[in-house]
Amino acid sequence: MMRLVVFGATGPTGQYVVKQALARGHYVHALVRSPGNLTTDDTHLTKSRVNIFKPEEIHSHLSGSDALISCLGTRKLALFDRSKVTLYTESLQSIVEAMRMSRTKRLICLSSWGTMRPLSLQRTMGIFPIGKLLDNMLEMEEYLDKHCSHIHYTVVKPAGLLQREASELPLLTSDQERVPGCKMTIARGDVARFVLQCVEQGTWINSRVAIGVRK
Repeated sequence: MMRLVVFGATGPTGQYVVKQALARGHYVHALVRSPGNLTTDDTHLTKSRVNIFKPEEIHSHLSGSDALISCLGTRKLALFDRSKVTLYTESLQSIVEAMRMSRTKRLICLSSWGTMRPLSLQRTMGIFPIGKLLDNMLEMEEYLDKHCSHIHYTVVKPAGLLQREASELPLLTSDQERVPGCKMTIARGDVARFVLQCVEQGTWINSRVAIGVRK
């Protein structure tokens, strides 16, 4: 039994993480902007309202936790939205600072296949929403690599996400940008399953890991 803190618990992947963690007997503390949007109720579940960009609001909720799980994601962007995506880096830096303040060490966060791309694709895709998201995810990954050796982080990089429950299929992994021989999509429930495996087994420390299911 572990004590887990989940960011983005009201989001489409975060809800799977919360439900599966509770089903496995863990204690879950959901740190969210709107606790009322998390409809799950359980004696092992606590909900708190925080501003994820303010580490001084976060750190007091982290003491005694075994791991932090960030399922944060940005809103869907319009096709020609030219605004820069910064949610992944700004929220991560806030969480890492709160971890330093509370002396907590274990962090799992979500990224995606394909954050590292050839320069030509970076320029082409950079004008579209998916390119903006992947670029900011890459900035988050690089921040962890360069500045976070003091914590035990894992970046989980799934294929395209489907709103589906976990399957019983084996989850395949790679330290590359994608998993060869796997589908281009994966159920959010399977992503949650892998995240909890990483927490429970203490695997992929200070690593980026792509995950997928075989075609």
